[in-house]
Amino acid sequence: MLIFLQSLLSSGVPIVDPGDEKVGLWIQAQLLEPPEPLHKLLKSLHQQEASAFPGPALDYHPAASLWALRFFFRSSCYYLFREIEVSEIEAGLAEPMPDPDSPEAHLSAHLVLRHLPKLIQMTRSIADGDPLVKALQTIALGLPYSCPTLMNADTQLDPLFKNHALAQSWLENLIAAQLPLPDDPRVEELLTHLSGLHRQKILPSRYHSKISS
Repeated sequence: MLIFLQSLLSSGVPIVDPGDEKVGLWIQAQLLEPPEPLHKLLKSLHQQEASAFPGPALDYHPAASLWALRFFFRSSCYYLFREIEVSEIEAGLAEPMPDPDSPEAHLSAHLVLRHLPKLIQMTRSIADGDPLVKALQTIALGLPYSCPTLMNADTQLDPLFKNHALAQSWLENLIAAQLPLPDDPRVEELLTHLSGLHRQKILPSRYHSKISS
């Protein structure tokens, strides 16, 4: 997975190439690679992310970061190699995110899963009812920081609001992308904190809309 990760971080386009190997065996071999070189790259990216964070940096969460990489690697392979059985896809993507209530886990998973919305968009172009699409969308609902465009009324925001800086970064990203905001009193409170008494003058009305259910 090291080449996969290197290409993803350098260009945003991961390299998935089993060569002459059988796809299933190649995927398993990649997943068994030693994690140390992977963590070295991911920690470097985490430091870059932390340098632009609006507040004290959150600690690197190794388990969540590696889970995100393995999940995205599998998902990319399943997207490319359509001969893989549905049962294998469902089993491969069934592993839950470690420590899902932790802000540190969400930021560390984001190092890779910031690319997940694009992969979902590409997968939808094949078939919207495809099992891979359903599996990716299910995971995306639990990742509001990485997948803000895929939020709905059931999206769980509690992990974000356990850390003020993470919540602020998330909200700033929503506003920068001109996305509708969740109907949540914590969002309203954070908006007021960021813009003060002049909120209605500073923020256009589109930033006070609600996401659909």
